[in-house]
Amino acid sequence: MRNAERAKSYDSLHMSFNFSTLPYRLGWQGLGQRAERLGRLVPEIALRGAAFDRWKSLCIITQSLLEADAILSSLNKGGTSLEALRIRITRLSLDVRDRKELDEKFVETLLTLFYSSLQLREFSMVGIASAIPIETYSPLKNLTRLELVRCKMHGMNRFHQLLSNNPRLETLILKGLYTSDGTSIPSMPVVSFNDLQTLQLADSISSWLSPTLLRAIDAPNLASLGVNIGGWPDKLESTLLMEFLCNVQCTFTTAALRQLSIGLFRCDSRLFLELFTKCSGLTRLDWVVEQNKTHSLILSRPPWLLPKLLHMRVAAATMAVPLDYILEQTVFGRRDAGLPLQFLEVEGRTWSAISAQTQTLLKNSLPEVGPPKSTLKIDEETSSIDEELSDVNSEESSFSDEERDHNSEPESDLS
Repeated sequence: MRNAERAKSYDSLHMSFNFSTLPYRLGWQGLGQRAERLGRLVPEIALRGAAFDRWKSLCIITQSLLEADAILSSLNKGGTSLEALRIRITRLSLDVRDRKELDEKFVETLLTLFYSSLQLREFSMVGIASAIPIETYSPLKNLTRLELVRCKMHGMNRFHQLLSNNPRLETLILKGLYTSDGTSIPSMPVVSFNDLQTLQLADSISSWLSPTLLRAIDAPNLASLGVNIGGWPDKLESTLLMEFLCNVQCTFTTAALRQLSIGLFRCDSRLFLELFTKCSGLTRLDWVVEQNKTHSLILSRPPWLLPKLLHMRVAAATMAVPLDYILEQTVFGRRDAGLPLQFLEVEGRTWSAISAQTQTLLKNSLPEVGPPKSTLKIDEETSSIDEELSDVNSEESSFSDEERDHNSEPESDLS
């Protein structure tokens, strides 16, 4: 509470509540008691000095939808100044009782908050595997950032309306979306996003969503694109999606694109050649490759292919064959052409499988090479004022750090 009182001197506040290490053994009763305490705590923080009208961003990380609902429900419904809202549920297994009622209550809470937060410009929902109707998000308009990760949506045929309501998006992240009824999306009209800079579609996005959604997006000024079908895609699925990315009708795979991240695509190398030729302005490429020697030929054929490429990050699809040949040909081919790479990041397991000789050669040829030094986290960009919540967390005091580590979920990788 000391931080809440100190917050009186700040014009704007960035609040973060992290309860992602709640021990399972508390059970439903303990979870309910904890949620009740949160419902009382948030208004108390506001009264102590962190007034709601100065909350500019709010981040909630918890294992329970019940706790997230308790925090949101306790906010002042007379109108908030929130500009950014991020909700992350790491596990929903604790919300097994009265789940339908809880889902309905959470939808009602979200709608109330949306309608009272007219300044909201950034919204992130991660891991809400509940049947939230897509129309719940209808009040969201003129967002600059929309992030939906591992969310189970019901009624995806109305997703187009959500996009149409937010033509000023600068960042759009959609990962692991799936529907409860398995229905497909019909062809959607094109929506123009002239301000869109970052687009990420990844993590097992179903085959009927990715191509349909991409065709509906007109983003001529896109700077960063990430596409990952997820899993081990079949060749037909990979080919159809890659053919669209290579097609002139795809407005965002152009020379204006600066960063491209592509997961495993099991398709003809000719399509990779076409895509990289189309995206000739790339300065960074993240790529999950098969052990295919033709891939190395693609990346070692400058100056006419990817002449501006400086930073590459590589991971192998399988550990069956090390990437020694591909990496050597890529690095030395570009060096000999006078267009050397500056940074080469190799995913940890992939790097470990490379021979010591190749590792030494690469280290002697590049300013920076090796496993990535850092990983992009879902909540990496969230700034916060850490509140001392010992009164809420008192139930956990009897558990050791080892037990807490066992029950906590690691951060999800977005890269």
